[in-house]
Amino acid sequence: MKERIKNLFIIFLLILFVIFLEQKISKENFKMIPKNSDASTTITGIFLDALGELRYTMAAYLWIKVDIYFHEMESEGHSWTKNKTIMPLIKLVVALDPHFYQAYDFGGYHLAVNLNKVNEGINFIQEGLRNNPDNLDLLMSLSFVYFHVKKYDQAINYAKRALPLTKNNMERLNSMRILVHSYLNSKDTVKAIFYLNKIIPLDPEPDWAKNKLKELIKK
Repeated sequence: MKERIKNLFIIFLLILFVIFLEQKISKENFKMIPKNSDASTTITGIFLDALGELRYTMAAYLWIKVDIYFHEMESEGHSWTKNKTIMPLIKLVVALDPHFYQAYDFGGYHLAVNLNKVNEGINFIQEGLRNNPDNLDLLMSLSFVYFHVKKYDQAINYAKRALPLTKNNMERLNSMRILVHSYLNSKDTVKAIFYLNKIIPLDPEPDWAKNKLKELIKK
């Protein structure tokens, strides 16, 4: 299985070497580095700029390889949910293309939920949000991760930020469902009822919301 990603790791090691070289030079000559220098003037930035449009093609290619890798694992009866070896490739995807939000979304979830590296996963998604402000998928992913680790205030915060960005009923439902469950776990019945009332007319299968609403009103 390792043979399948050997060539991808060669690319990764090349990028890693460039980053290492940059850090080594920076440490030895830090007084010569302008304080206002930006990423484009670093060795890594120059290297990525030199790749031009090819960097985005490489990122897309690596992402396809990541997807194929997981499907091959499944077809051979292996569980990919505990796989750690794929994360360097996912991080390389976003190094090549910081706007590849799907890699941030999947990688952050994989770290936080599947690998139980919660802080690392959250930081990865937040990095994605810095590079892709107000991205609905990343806001929802952060909301879900915070809900998963029972930090309901943060789950509510990101779900509320996501709600105005939704474009269809399914997206609105997903956001409001997290809000309902987060408020229920926070013992805030009033706000849970508020969002349940909003869910019912949008949900094609509203029985759960209706029954939960009746249950809460009776209390």
